Amino acid sequence: MRNAIIVPLTKMPFPKRIGPPAWADWFTTCKRSVEIQRSLAALGTDSEILVLTATQFTGARPEREYYVDALRELGAEHIRVVVECYETIEQIETMVKMAKDEGKELIVVSTWLHYPRALWLLKGSGAELTWTFGIPNAKYAIMDIILNFAFPVLDVLGLRGWFRRRTTVRRVENQY
Repeated sequence: MRNAIIVPLTKMPFPKRIGPPAWADWFTTCKRSVEIQRSLAALGTDSEILVLTATQFTGARPEREYYVDALRELGAEHIRVVVECYETIEQIETMVKMAKDEGKELIVVSTWLHYPRALWLLKGSGAELTWTFGIPNAKYAIMDIILNFAFPVLDVLGLRGWFRRRTTVRRVENQY
């Protein structure tokens, strides 16, 4: 039985990254997830790392393959891949439900620019949230900064569903 689910809430591993892969925000999130898994194991707590994404962009491998390869390279012991979810809202709703349904602790590891939005979306869930620093993709960094301020406003205006549908359609169509 797995007592904890660790979820690297990663950012896209491609394209056009500055610096070596080990400095990228998505990679540091995977690295921290493995560190947490090892720490829990040392305390006698069994855990798994959950990779939760269905995203695949034109000309690239499925996003989950990048994460699983990195997690294995870093020495992750138990990895569960769930091919669902195209965006952050859906990922968080799904991981919270999974942890609750399975009676497990949820630990979410976010990138530093994604952290404020993850904190907003996880409020009241009982999940533990931590973050890592790494070099972001410039395009997605700008979007994260904007969404950190805009998302609570969208929520207050009741536009979460609209935003989620719009983002999902773009990713399903590989236009993101």
